[in-house]
Amino acid sequence: GLEPLIESIRAHGQKVPILVRRLPSGEMEIVYGRRRLLACRTLGIDVRAVVLEMDDRSALIAQGVENAQRLENSYIERALFVKQVLDAGFDLATVEQAIQVEATQASRMRGIIDAIPLPVIHRIGAAPGVGRRPWEDLRKLIADRSDLTEPDLLSLIRTDIPSPERLKEFLERLKPVR
Repeated sequence: GLEPLIESIRAHGQKVPILVRRLPSGEMEIVYGRRRLLACRTLGIDVRAVVLEMDDRSALIAQGVENAQRLENSYIERALFVKQVLDAGFDLATVEQAIQVEATQASRMRGIIDAIPLPVIHRIGAAPGVGRRPWEDLRKLIADRSDLTEPDLLSLIRTDIPSPERLKEFLERLKPVR
């Protein structure tokens, strides 16, 4: 998905700078704009950046807000971000600020991510346009199908179809035969 960004920057230049912060070690860390950096590197041009002093919490909130503004940010991608934030030791209030999701919804997202093996999520993919319910259905089906190992689950996911269809078909394959 980097090609359209590369072509846009080639044609119009880099319009939005990346955000970078200086770590206590003196190294620079990208807060957001990794794709823009890769596109500029591919084109062999300098990247425009804003460097700000910010703590971990501020950087996380800035990253969440930037990611939330992306049109292709799917439900499961947001849920993965929620898990990342909570696993890093931040609280639900920080999650709410970072991605504008209520604490109860963030807890549901975390539960989905904790119940579905990450390799299964990655094999399915972002599933753009798919909301919460199919992922909750998958969570329940996986719990009900404790007879299946992770490799068994992965073997049931087709990779030759688009991500939303993968999830839909995988759900059908997991349902008990009547």
